Amino acid sequence: MKRRSPAGFTLPELLVTLTLLAIAFAFAAPRFDSLLAEHRSQAIILELASRIEAARKQALAHGQTLTLCPGADTCGEQGDWIEGATLSTDQGRAVHRFPPLAASGKIDWRSFGNRNWIQFAPNGLTPNQSGRLTYCPEDKDIRLAKQLILNASGRARLAIDADGDGIVESSDGTPVEC
Repeated sequence: MKRRSPAGFTLPELLVTLTLLAIAFAFAAPRFDSLLAEHRSQAIILELASRIEAARKQALAHGQTLTLCPGADTCGEQGDWIEGATLSTDQGRAVHRFPPLAASGKIDWRSFGNRNWIQFAPNGLTPNQSGRLTYCPEDKDIRLAKQLILNASGRARLAIDADGDGIVESSDGTPVEC
C-alpha cells in the first residue's frame, strides 16, 4: 500500500506566506487611501459640474431666468454649496432642490460681481457672472483641491494641472489655494 503525502501547506509555510502578504498590504494601504481621497475630490467637483449643467439646461428648456443658490433653503441667504443647492425662478419659486454633497471641506464660489449664486438667462448665458467654484478638502491638502471654471456662456470646465506639479491651476495659470 502506497502512502500518500498530505496536501496543503505546513504551518511554517502558511506563516511565512501570511507575513509576506501583511507586509505587502502595509505598503499598499497608504497609496490606496490617497487614491480614495483623489477619487472623492474628483467626484465632488464632477457633481457640481453636473448641477450647473442641469441648471443651465433648465433655463434653456423653460426659457426663463433661473438662479442656482448654495444651501438647501431659499436664494438670497448665505448658504454652503456642500449643504446642497436650490434652483429658483426670479419670483423665488424653487424649481429643483439638489441634495447635500457627500463631502467635508469647503466649496468657494468667486465670480464677477461677488454674488454667492449663479444665474442663467433664458438663452443659457450667465449675465456678467463668469467665475470659479473651488473645492478644498477638510485637511486643506492642496493636491486634492479641484476647481470648476464657469465662463460667460454658462459652460463649466474642470481646471487642470498644466505644469504637472500635482496642483490644478486656475484659468489665469495660478495654482488653486485653500
